Amino acid sequence: MNLLRALAPAAAAALILSGCSGPAGPAGCELDLELSNAESGVSTTLTEAVAISVADGAGYTVFASDFPFGEEVSAFFDPDVPDGGNLAWISLTVFNAEGDVPPIEEGQVIPAGTQSGEHVLVVVHAAADAEYGQNAGVTGQATVTGVGDRLCAEIEYEDDQKSLTGTIGVDVTVRG
Repeated sequence: MNLLRALAPAAAAALILSGCSGPAGPAGCELDLELSNAESGVSTTLTEAVAISVADGAGYTVFASDFPFGEEVSAFFDPDVPDGGNLAWISLTVFNAEGDVPPIEEGQVIPAGTQSGEHVLVVVHAAADAEYGQNAGVTGQATVTGVGDRLCAEIEYEDDQKSLTGTIGVDVTVRG
């Protein structure tokens, strides 16, 4: 089952049920991400991105790619990856949250992983014909440098399959 398609309904529900507002991120915060995948042999610069706020800023989903999306971003955004294209699905989220989840704040350091009950950084690499979502050997973190109208974060992520490093600098297109 396509991991992106499986998670889209839950993200969409959270987007529909809540809202987000805030100031723009820091000046000079631009998209500058490098994706490498040892299993597929891919090494690419991601040049396009969209961000979706989830649950009043308690989480964010960022789609970053090396191809133009060419479709309107919505709560149900699930971009198709063309032949030769690469997409990083980057999630700042909480698994198995109990109670209200606080919004992500500027200055927050979010560890890579899948631990329950706290904010975590998760990365999935999707190509036209494969998805790379395993997280064995995961290390790294996201350091959030701006939230609100623009999401800004420094990313250092690596697992046994892939790595993603650099800066997220993207307008929050959909708020939920």
